[in-house]
Amino acid sequence: MGLVSKSRERVDVPYEKGEWIELQALSGFALESARRAKMQASIAMMQDVDLDRMKAFSGVSTVVQTPQDMYDHDELLRHSIVAWSYADTVNVGDLDARTRNWLVDLILDRNGFLETEAERKNGSGRSTRR
Repeated sequence: MGLVSKSRERVDVPYEKGEWIELQALSGFALESARRAKMQASIAMMQDVDLDRMKAFSGVSTVVQTPQDMYDHDELLRHSIVAWSYADTVNVGDLDARTRNWLVDLILDRNGFLETEAERKNGSGRSTRR
């Protein structure tokens, strides 16, 4: 059975001796929630964009989105972090930028969203659509 509550892993923070974070796999609901939150933030940001400035970029080639660009990081962290050694309660807002970025990459990798270097080189990478 594919229950995320049964798929947990404790990982050591590689640059903080003795610190650990327990993660669970992401559910379909969690992924959709993180994708939707990112989309809503992008829409809100676009409402403030000056259309004349946007026209100046109309000839610029399309930017390729990475998995990190597709999901709201706070949502990914909230749905994945179960416990940690830092405190009794988990508040993702307390994470420093280094640990936050490391965790987002780790969560996406553990859930099959990041390519390995070999996959990138030979073009047989994992799909970023779920």
